[in-house]
Amino acid sequence: MGEKIGQGMLDATTSDDQVHLLHLRRGDILTAIPELIGQAPAGTHVVVFHSSVLVYLPPERRQQFADTMLALDDVTWVSNEAPGVFPFITDQVDTAVGGRSILAVDGRPAGLVGPHG
Repeated sequence: MGEKIGQGMLDATTSDDQVHLLHLRRGDILTAIPELIGQAPAGTHVVVFHSSVLVYLPPERRQQFADTMLALDDVTWVSNEAPGVFPFITDQVDTAVGGRSILAVDGRPAGLVGPHG
């Protein structure tokens, strides 16, 4: 709800001369994310990334979130969650996870990483 992160914090994440300030928002993740995606400027590609966040939701709400992300056109969903947070992703991993998190893109595992990336 209006906190802004300044350019100094963004220097490591952008190579553009133009920096857009990030706005932190509070709300229900199941309704706020689709709303925010709908506010993206025309012609931009939206990437939704989260790291060790969905573990705090009950399993049925996690699945609702995943279903929403997978149903959105022209949005890339990048998740970094512990094994079991999304069973349908965990079931696709054929390597021992060994305490790592599963990095997934659009519901498909892309790698195993340390907690929080």
